[in-house]
Amino acid sequence: EGPITNKTDMWAYGLILWEMIALSPPHVEVDESMSESLFDGSYLGEEDMMDGENNDPNGSLNDSVLMLEEKIKANYGTRPALPAIEIGPEYDKILEVFFLCTDQDPKTRPSAKGVVAFFNNHINGPEAKKSTESTMDCDT
Repeated sequence: EGPITNKTDMWAYGLILWEMIALSPPHVEVDESMSESLFDGSYLGEEDMMDGENNDPNGSLNDSVLMLEEKIKANYGTRPALPAIEIGPEYDKILEVFFLCTDQDPKTRPSAKGVVAFFNNHINGPEAKKSTESTMDCDT
């Protein structure tokens, strides 16, 4: 939704950071759990799959697949939850950038230049911290 800008690229960068932490693509756990429940009958419920009104044995399955696709698509474009793993304090700066880059409002996402400056300042140590706040801008 909306125009594709450099802020769209920052969203994608945020998802790449997520993948590096989680070691899997975002929203995969939702896809897999929905797929499993679709085929074991728990997604619709056994009574829906055995509905006497439905003469087409594949009808409810086709409907289920369509519902599954809609639910999966609804997750895309949303910030994925952090993986259920212990994330140490050494990830604090990366998580900060992840949250900034995946903000729903593209206007508040940092620029690529700002993220580079942020990490450069973080790597160079405390003396560079003062300039970090001004370089993590949202306008450029």
